[in-house]
Amino acid sequence: MSVPEPHHLFWTADDDPRNCVVIGFTYNSPSNNGRDKPIYYHFQTGTMGTETVTKVQTGDGAVVAQLDWSAHDQLGMATIQRRERFMSYMVMKGKTAPYGGCQSNNACDV
Repeated sequence: MSVPEPHHLFWTADDDPRNCVVIGFTYNSPSNNGRDKPIYYHFQTGTMGTETVTKVQTGDGAVVAQLDWSAHDQLGMATIQRRERFMSYMVMKGKTAPYGGCQSNNACDV
């Protein structure tokens, strides 16, 4: 099991946090031969019919997650590494990610 790498992240957004950019870096990244590693994620939300979907992409355009927002009284579903989970489970206090999280080398498949 790998050790989590320390990192700094910064969110940039206008009015809607579902359309934002997350930038930052990881210190002394083992997956980058001990050098600092840049981090870049782009959240882009659009409407397809009656569905609102947010795609999370890396700097090279690879989709690492998809958030399907509910029109009802819940947050909706998140697809990460081909696994679907309720978004509400991901923000519950004291919970850990049941899907294992994404690897630091962006090895997340949707």
